Parts: sequence; C-alpha cells; structure tokens
Amino acid sequence: MTTQGSRIPILAPRQGWHGSGAVAIGALATLLMVITGMDLWGLWMGDPSLGHAPLIPVVGLFLLWQRRADLRHWSAASPAGAGLLIGCALLYVASYWADV
Repeated sequence: MTTQGSRIPILAPRQGWHGSGAVAIGALATLLMVITGMDLWGLWMGDPSLGHAPLIPVVGLFLLWQRRADLRHWSAASPAGAGLLIGCALLYVASYWADV
C-alpha cells in the first residue's frame, strides 16, 4: 500500500517477546518455590534427621547449571510432557491453597 512515493511503515515483529513465556514460567516457578520453601524450612529446622534437606535445592540447581547448554535447545521437548508438567503444577497449587 503505497501512495505517490510515500510508504506506510511496516512494523517489524518485536524481537524480545519470544522469551516472555520462559520468563513467565520462571517467575511462577520461583513463586511456588518460595512459598513451598518457607513451609519446608520450618520442617527442616525442626527435625534433626532432616538436617541435609536444605542441600537438596542447591544440588538440584547445580545439576541444572551443569546442563544449561543442553537446556537452551528445546528441540526434544514433547508437548504432552509440557502439558503434564503444567497440569501437575496447577494441581499442586490447588492442593496447597486447599490445604490438603
């Protein structure tokens, strides 16, 4: 659509929006971990047999960090697995809010 030498500018797609889903999932996961972590911290500190428990998230984060190059490529992900993960997360949130 041009008129006598003037052009209508075409907006380029936003380059930063393709990672917004990962940011949203990361924010929700962090929120769930903080809420759950506060409850678990009280349990861990109250029971001497659970003294090793605070190391579990640290080890998990270290393992994720070790595989960070592999995790950047999402080519092997299954949509069914992602749906199952989201469904389980929503079930967990519902059970937490219901205090089950």
